Amino acid sequence: MSRDHVEYRQEGDPRYDYDALKRIRSYRSLVHERARSHYVMTLTGAPLLFESAEKTFEGELRRLRRKITDQISRRRQKDATIRAELSLKGTEFTDAWHPDHPENQYESGRLTKRGVEICYRLFDAGKSPLAVAYLMHISLRAARKRQGQWRTLHTS
Repeated sequence: MSRDHVEYRQEGDPRYDYDALKRIRSYRSLVHERARSHYVMTLTGAPLLFESAEKTFEGELRRLRRKITDQISRRRQKDATIRAELSLKGTEFTDAWHPDHPENQYESGRLTKRGVEICYRLFDAGKSPLAVAYLMHISLRAARKRQGQWRTLHTS
């Protein structure tokens, strides 16, 4: 048992172990049963003192587990939304017109005329400035600036 705990700690995995409380309880009852059959046990009132604290901590652990599970599900939904927005499947942005194509940027990182056109087409396709920045490998500030220019072209 102790070797398993040491090996678990040496893995370096910082994740919370939800089953630790169950294992500790089973170890405690196992030690109690084995010790009872071979040794004389003394009764104390100490477990009664910690009973309410234990119940409080268990309630907190249940509440935190629900909260963490909710956060994970919200994060997965957000990730799915972002992945869908970054996907170029079924669009006009194939190999020749891919946002990451080398002909879209100069050596300095500025967009070429072709890069600006693709940037505007991405906005036409409903992509957000964040998605355009990621797909075109430009800063978010530059993508927002291009979006402003794109808007003025569409309103005039």
